[in-house]
Amino acid sequence: MKNIKFLVYGLLVIFMASCARTVDNPFPEFDDMEKGAYARKTDGVNGAFDFFDIANSAIDFTVELYDENQGKNITNYDWTVKYVAGGNEVGPMPFKSFTASDFSTNSNGLPEKKITFGFAETLDALGLTENDIEGGNYFIFSATITKANGAKFSADNTGGNIINSAPFSGLFTIRQNIICPSDLAGEYSAHSVGQSTDSCCPDETTVDYDVTLTETGAGEYTISDWSARMYFTWYEIYGITSDFDMTATITDACGNISASFGEPFGTDVTISGSVDQETGVITYTWTNGYDDTATVVLTPK
Repeated sequence: MKNIKFLVYGLLVIFMASCARTVDNPFPEFDDMEKGAYARKTDGVNGAFDFFDIANSAIDFTVELYDENQGKNITNYDWTVKYVAGGNEVGPMPFKSFTASDFSTNSNGLPEKKITFGFAETLDALGLTENDIEGGNYFIFSATITKANGAKFSADNTGGNIINSAPFSGLFTIRQNIICPSDLAGEYSAHSVGQSTDSCCPDETTVDYDVTLTETGAGEYTISDWSARMYFTWYEIYGITSDFDMTATITDACGNISASFGEPFGTDVTISGSVDQETGVITYTWTNGYDDTATVVLTPK
């Protein structure tokens, strides 16, 4: 009986030893794993793309490169760009490429570089001019990192933690809006030339008057008298007196002036015009539902 017990025990030990030799490790060894890489944003994105100053507009940022070898296995940091206008896009097109030699070593022992994207060179890369773009639209810059072994990493195959969490701040994508700064608030001398369709005042009329623009929001202003006294000149006989409310809201969208609102006689007024960016002079034409119309030139005081 004792011999049987020893025999069973011996067979069990042999079986266990055999299993230990043949069971595979369910996890790959570290040296056999693919290692990622990313560029960590350490400063920026600074600056703006100003529709009114394309030549001098730029953004910049600083990144340091990370991988399993202190960023030294990264060979390329490449960027593309596309322009987005509503549902329409231009690109993506190759924009800028950087190799390991373009980076210096920072105090952390990592490759580091400050990078600048100019507004003008962005348009050149896409084959666009200022006539092809509008304020409020935007560009998407996208980066790809390439390692010495040929592995590539972009926003498409990089985890959200690396891109979005503060300790990592991986920079793979930049959305850059085209802005149009608006600073029209103030007092203006208004010169208006208009034509009424009413029998009271059939002749072309010229009026000089002062108006004020008060900012109420980004690119929006209240004008103290959109007709610049023209309505009072024509229609005082119908009760349009000097204390009548002739205010309206006008919008400045990258130098294009527009508005639509009701007027005292129950029709709608439309305004369209523009701003001279050099002089600050605003010129617009208004038309009401009776086809009364006038062109107003506002000169900053």
